[in-house]
Amino acid sequence: MSIGSAVPAAFQAASANTEQPLRNCLTAITQMQRAGKDLDAAVLTVGQQYRVNELVLLSSVLRLALRYGGRADIVMERTAAFMRDRQQAQRELFALSAETRLSAWIIGLLPVVVGGVIIMFNAAYIMSMWRDPFGKTLILTAFGMEVLGAVMLARLAKSV
Repeated sequence: MSIGSAVPAAFQAASANTEQPLRNCLTAITQMQRAGKDLDAAVLTVGQQYRVNELVLLSSVLRLALRYGGRADIVMERTAAFMRDRQQAQRELFALSAETRLSAWIIGLLPVVVGGVIIMFNAAYIMSMWRDPFGKTLILTAFGMEVLGAVMLARLAKSV
């Protein structure tokens, strides 16, 4: 783009030189352009079809650049830098959340392991609790809380 190509021509050149699966998106955009659709509308449509948030963002940037003018190469370069920074931040967040995921596994498995060890070394202790109505309630409550905690920790680890 910085050597003088117009934005639509740059998209056509990029679609020829891009690998899959992005080539499908760019080809769809150029086909929509040839059919008479504006570039920003074509990028928005393809971004929504393929659920690619970066293309939706790019369509907004293109719409602003086409409406208010300015150098498209600078706008596109800044948009690309923003997208790279955002992707880098997502990778860093994933790496930093590894401690949370490990803690979730440890906290989730610790009661199960401790219960297993107690059953192995002193099964009579657990069986006496199981035979008593209040002890049975305690065991079932602990089991339910363990399941609830595991679900909550899994959701916490997945959300990060």
